[in-house]
Amino acid sequence: MHQPSFLTALRLACDQWQLAILLARANIIETRRANRIALLMPFLSVLLQAIFLGGVYSQLLGIDLKDYLPYLAVSLALWQGFAQFLTSASAYNDTIHCHMNFLRLSPYTVHLAGVIDTALALIVRLAAAVLVIIVATRSIPPVSGVALAGLGILALSLLLFFLGVILAYLLDKYRILKAMLPQVLFLAFLITPVVWQRQQLAKSTWLVDSNPLYHGLEVVRAPLLTGAMPWNSFAVVLFLALALCAACGPAHRLNRELVIFRWIA
Repeated sequence: MHQPSFLTALRLACDQWQLAILLARANIIETRRANRIALLMPFLSVLLQAIFLGGVYSQLLGIDLKDYLPYLAVSLALWQGFAQFLTSASAYNDTIHCHMNFLRLSPYTVHLAGVIDTALALIVRLAAAVLVIIVATRSIPPVSGVALAGLGILALSLLLFFLGVILAYLLDKYRILKAMLPQVLFLAFLITPVVWQRQQLAKSTWLVDSNPLYHGLEVVRAPLLTGAMPWNSFAVVLFLALALCAACGPAHRLNRELVIFRWIA
């Protein structure tokens, strides 16, 4: 069976963006059909975790709740979105295999649908974070900050798309990695500024600056909290997206045999 190259499959996926939206919409409908309240869970999850964890960690870290709660709410929204993406990426190959009979369907249309689904859920989560910001600070985030956060979401979505291509192969080829995802996420949660802030590290801020997850969070978090885009983090996200894009060609060649002949595994 002939399979297109990475660039050909990517171009075909771009042409099939409307189909990707329909696939994401179908997933939302199926989620609602299974549980009507499920669509509200991203919003409620951020809201409840920010309220309960905010009170605890603000005391432990000695930070004023008014300043800490907005930071924690936005951080949790982004972290939950990243965790959802990893879960989706681990199942990309299974979904692609189910659609193999549709010969003109690009495998990356499935990836694109997954990123759209993640981005929509992230926006719902960030809506809860904005509500926390409004209540805690009694002020509305500036329009410019919201617009820049939207730009950050686009850059982050581009990064996640190419990351998904790599992860789809790795998590399917080495399935022990999929089983270790909860442990890996917990470790990453501890070393990434989600519940603590960068300035708390004093002279060890290099631990944050060298952490790619920090920059992925910051391109959305900083605009909502400060109204300004950290352009150095934005540049890091774009650079990582380009680096992953370059690595997608070899990953595509390895992964297409894994998808086609997955009955052997």
